[in-house]
Amino acid sequence: MIPVHLRLEGFLSYRHPAELDFSAFSLACISGPNGAGKSSLLDALTWALFGQARRRDDAIIHRAADAARVAFTFELAGARYRVQRAKSRNKPQRLDLQIWDPEHQTWRALSERRVRDTQAKIEALLGLDYTTFVQASFFLQGQADNFARQTPAARKQTLARVLGLDQWEVFHDRARQARRAAETDLARLERDLAETHRLLEQKPGLEAQRQRLQNELDEVARQREHIDAALRAADALRAQLDAARQQVEATARAVQEAQAEARRAQSQLDALQAELAALETALTQKDAVHAAQERRRALQERLQTYGQKAHRYRELQARLARLQAEYAQARARLEQELQHLTRQRDEAARAQHEAEALRAAQQEAQQRLDALAAAPTPEALMQQLRQLAETRGQLQSENRDLRATMEELKERLERLRAATGATCPLCGQPLTPEHRHDLMARLEAEGKALADRYRANKARLKELDAQQQELEAALQRARQAQTQRQSLERQMASRAAQIEALRAAWEAWQSQGAPRLAQVQAALQEETFAPELRQHIAQLQAQMAALGYDPEEHARLEAEWQALAEHETQAQRLAEAQARYTALQARRRDWEQHLAQARQRLQQAQEAHQQARQAYEDLQTNLPDLDALQKQWHAMVQRERTLQQELGALRQRLQFLAEEEARLQALQAQRQALVQRIAHLHEVEIATGKNGVPALLIEQALPHLEAEANAILARLTDGEMYLSFRTQTAYKSPKRQNELRETLDIIVSDAYGQRPYETFSGGEAFRINFAIRLALARVLAHRAGAQVRLLVIDEGFGSQDEAGRQRLVEAINRVREQFSHILVITHIAELREKFPVRIEVEKTADGSRLRVVGV
Repeated sequence: MIPVHLRLEGFLSYRHPAELDFSAFSLACISGPNGAGKSSLLDALTWALFGQARRRDDAIIHRAADAARVAFTFELAGARYRVQRAKSRNKPQRLDLQIWDPEHQTWRALSERRVRDTQAKIEALLGLDYTTFVQASFFLQGQADNFARQTPAARKQTLARVLGLDQWEVFHDRARQARRAAETDLARLERDLAETHRLLEQKPGLEAQRQRLQNELDEVARQREHIDAALRAADALRAQLDAARQQVEATARAVQEAQAEARRAQSQLDALQAELAALETALTQKDAVHAAQERRRALQERLQTYGQKAHRYRELQARLARLQAEYAQARARLEQELQHLTRQRDEAARAQHEAEALRAAQQEAQQRLDALAAAPTPEALMQQLRQLAETRGQLQSENRDLRATMEELKERLERLRAATGATCPLCGQPLTPEHRHDLMARLEAEGKALADRYRANKARLKELDAQQQELEAALQRARQAQTQRQSLERQMASRAAQIEALRAAWEAWQSQGAPRLAQVQAALQEETFAPELRQHIAQLQAQMAALGYDPEEHARLEAEWQALAEHETQAQRLAEAQARYTALQARRRDWEQHLAQARQRLQQAQEAHQQARQAYEDLQTNLPDLDALQKQWHAMVQRERTLQQELGALRQRLQFLAEEEARLQALQAQRQALVQRIAHLHEVEIATGKNGVPALLIEQALPHLEAEANAILARLTDGEMYLSFRTQTAYKSPKRQNELRETLDIIVSDAYGQRPYETFSGGEAFRINFAIRLALARVLAHRAGAQVRLLVIDEGFGSQDEAGRQRLVEAINRVREQFSHILVITHIAELREKFPVRIEVEKTADGSRLRVVGV
């Protein structure tokens, strides 16, 4: 991975966009005062690639920004890629991976649907995760001894990742899973073999049981054939009996049919006799019916005369009803108009009282409106609040910066007070008592001045808070007054319109409604309306009296005529009854003859039925016990079927056992193959485990790593130190004193002999750490398929003297060809001059800024 371009915005101390073009240099130092934002550039790079920095939450966002955004462009295997990562407040990260398309001169998306899938794609592309990347390529503040400080097992794991041995863990897991699966198959196969042996042990007993069942089946078949012969003889006799029974049933049906025919003929005769008797009774009323017919004809003549008068009477009555309805409508219209005018009079009176009340309310509202006009406006108060808010914001921002600066001063003072070495932890100069006293006095004076300014700002903020509360209360009152004033103006305009409408309504009533009300009241009281209708009604009433028509007498004659209409129907029914009586007498003679014939057929059928029944009883006496024979036959058939089923099941079982014997040989062959496969997989599992091939590869890589580290360490110590890696050591337990355990210890040799790395501290430990870490970076750059060619050193050089710093710079130049870019972060002035290109970082009130010098 070769870096090309880095752009960050709203990230940590960088509020505004900052860009770094890597194509302009290969070796550079990043310089600037403490807290300026030097390390933030490295955080931006790791955060873009892996989503990890000193913080991963909203703390990475600049306090004055809404979101942090970083875009990092790099080249890899001849292609150019761009990673863009962003984080808004209280929202999840956004991640994009793109590749440059030179043919279309545009970026093409490679991102997956989910962020974690895109992250996995980036790590697969680089061939490294965050931990390995930082261990091999980043010398971060306070982390130079990460590799040396780890446990031996963690050192081996880190070295394995640097050497690309992670795939062997995949091979190891696959071999272990395959072995476990084969062992599971073997256990299942062993169970199958045991079950097969158990089944085959049953074969002799099953053979004997099959022979016994076959003998019993032969005996049952012989008995069933004997019963079959007896049943065939009984079936012939049963056929004769069935024919005799059918004859008995046929003659019985003939008797029943003859009986039914006789009963039907008798029933018909009884019904005819009853109907003839009823007709004879009806024919005795003939004279009364004829008299009623004569009375009805006389009534019909009188009703014709009354009908003519009734027609004229109904015409006059209908005309009278229409005139009376028109007269009632005329009265109703006047009464309705009277009600309407009365309501208008009452409403006009109420309107007069309402108008007087509205005029009084108008005067009171005008007084309130005049009082509200003197209050201050919300706009003026809002302007004052905005000015106050700007002042408060400036003071709060200043106090945040003051607090951060005071915290930094406090941390520097604590570091200075806790320092026990000969070198100043802040500037790297010799730490004399005078230097410590002067520096502490200067820092304390600076802190006191900042604290005084901070307290003065807080007091001013408290005053502004009180002013703000007063202005907000006044603004609330002003807005309420403005709302009341607008409401009063709308009410007054509405009342003025109401007063004008009420005045116009009163004048209209006085000019039109009042005179009309007097006219309507007089017409209703004196009955002077609709004179022509009253005259026509009197004329019609006189004509109806002169006609002499009596509706009640007409209705009585009509009712009597209707009552006699039933006798007309009775006369018709008498004529029909006389004809019916003659026809029924002829039918009665026919049915009497039919009844005699039916009784003769019944006697013949009864004699034939008696003869057939006697013949059936004679045959039934000689019939054997068919039910017993049938039960015996069914029992034999059922037993035979049961034996056949049992015999078939035994044969299938024996056939299955024969197949199991053949399957046994195949299972034994499979077992042998699985045992061999498990042994082979176990060997592969051991070979791919941490003590197998990976351990051998580490053993092969350690001499290279050791040589690289010693070459660098020799330059840093003038050849006074060299180190070695020990991969095996004896167990402390007496029980295992003859065994060796795997380890990765660091043994350092100097003028005083050999001793473990853990016994070194200060500048010596730093040089050892630096040599190991730089050697790791070179191994990573040399190994096949290495993807990262960037080296970043962000570690304090203050613990080294001038000669030590010179050696560190020489060591960096020695490995320069192995990396495309080397960045060194320092705040020591004399060290900056040793690098051809400087990336200078400064912190301003508006965020960190950078510029490249020496390009």
